[in-house]
Amino acid sequence: MTTDYLWIKAMQEPFDHGIDEQGRLCFGFSIMAQKAQSGTFARELISILSAANVGVFGSTLFSSTLAVIPPTGTVVDIIETGGMSPLKVQNDVMPKYQRPTAKILVHAVKSEDAIAKARAAYNALVVVRNQAVTVA
Repeated sequence: MTTDYLWIKAMQEPFDHGIDEQGRLCFGFSIMAQKAQSGTFARELISILSAANVGVFGSTLFSSTLAVIPPTGTVVDIIETGGMSPLKVQNDVMPKYQRPTAKILVHAVKSEDAIAKARAAYNALVVVRNQAVTVA
């Protein structure tokens, strides 16, 4: 399944989100995308981050609030956060583009690891422009 993306924009630079239940630093940022209609936003983000070698799904890359995050190591968690209303285009009854948002949160023992991984995720996502994203 392939979804066309117009863009992904960061809503802020990566910043400190405090400490998780295992005492690891959480460092992250939020994004917004403008893209074609689909029901697979988190999976699309996973595909982008996996292709950029930011993480491996199920090992160091997770999505959803129900994901069981490993208690050790550096991991990336993607949490969909809703978004803005979809956009219509002239003469179309149905919306043409979704504008979903997500929080990208890195959990790591060392602050430099959290910052580096958050920056790698940030850099992988904000370069998406007029691109088709395929979910594996």
